[in-house]
Amino acid sequence: MDTIGLEYLAKKLGALTGIPVRIYKGKEEIFYYSTVSIPKDPLLLYLDQVFSIKENVGYYMTKNLHTFGVVRKDDYRYIIGPSLEIQEDEKSLKIMAFDLGIEKNQTMDFINAVKSITRMPLPSLLEVLLAVNFFLNGEMKELHELTLSDSIQEELKHILEKETKGKEIDRVSQSQYEESPPNQEEHNTYAQEQEIMMLIRKGETEKLKDWISSAPAIRGGTIAVDGLRQVKNMFVVSVTLASRAAIQGGVDPVTALSVSDGFIKRCELLYSVEKITNLQYLMVLEYAGMVRRVRQKDYTSPLVMKVANYVVAHITEPLTTEQIADALYLSRPYLSSRFHKEAGRTLYSFIMDEKIEEAKRLILYSGRSISSISQYLGFSSLGHFSSLFKKNTGYSPTEFRSL
Repeated sequence: MDTIGLEYLAKKLGALTGIPVRIYKGKEEIFYYSTVSIPKDPLLLYLDQVFSIKENVGYYMTKNLHTFGVVRKDDYRYIIGPSLEIQEDEKSLKIMAFDLGIEKNQTMDFINAVKSITRMPLPSLLEVLLAVNFFLNGEMKELHELTLSDSIQEELKHILEKETKGKEIDRVSQSQYEESPPNQEEHNTYAQEQEIMMLIRKGETEKLKDWISSAPAIRGGTIAVDGLRQVKNMFVVSVTLASRAAIQGGVDPVTALSVSDGFIKRCELLYSVEKITNLQYLMVLEYAGMVRRVRQKDYTSPLVMKVANYVVAHITEPLTTEQIADALYLSRPYLSSRFHKEAGRTLYSFIMDEKIEEAKRLILYSGRSISSISQYLGFSSLGHFSSLFKKNTGYSPTEFRSL
């Protein structure tokens, strides 16, 4: 792509996002576009840090949580920023203006200009960078490749293990939010939250990892006036939801809530958005793993464990012994006989019990109608579902919901 094409792309990118965009060739700025007029470019304070990014796509976050995204193409760099999810306070912007050497009579112009830059959550900004990187370099990267770090997770795991004296996180012993700004915020978190909580509730750690690897950018509400406090508050919200999902999945409430306390305490000691993001990743996987261990604790037989995993993963289907036998490359008679011998119960009763356990959780926590739950879990009729439910629990589904 020639220089004209690069400048065209930068201008469209700036117009689309409402965030300043520059093109550097080597260390020289050759193009700048912004929908707002800023007396002096904030990037000048962070050039060394931004230019230290060696990958084709990356970002640098300042101590005040301003983010500068970078996409490299040969000797060219696209630099977009500063982006901030939360409105910056005036005091910090005054300090920035002073550091930039802006004259006093231009300080308020600088402050007002920076405040007018479109606010964008970090994941959304990174998705923009990934799209530009694909256009320029042909690389198909995912969001988690920019936000998740194996080294940071290992560091956090070591800290968590040390704090719990070598015990598993789910065996730790028991031991204010800021005022939200009054303006309305757009949210797109509900569907993503439900997907994550469902995977935790079922203990499906591998599916959770796959989902996270291609998760969409999430725009949560503003629940703090400070950027770092916003990230920490969102972590508290997510760990609260995750602990409840784990309880619904069968984890002991005392254990689930004590784990929640431990994660929140660890989060409060962190002062890096990147570390909090990685801690959140570990947290949701830990809760999913806790549910998985609870569900598998009595499955000492490898065959029974394989069957249990398959049933949980396909709980919404009208499962049959033949279907499971085919999936495990076994004959139906052999599977039936061996499962009965090793589990002490028939495969059919096991499938029905698992479906009823899932139905109990949905009845108590989902708010969905009894009829839709019956259909969702693959029962042939509402009558069949209600009969099995009462046989298993002693209550009709409607009675169970009102307990």
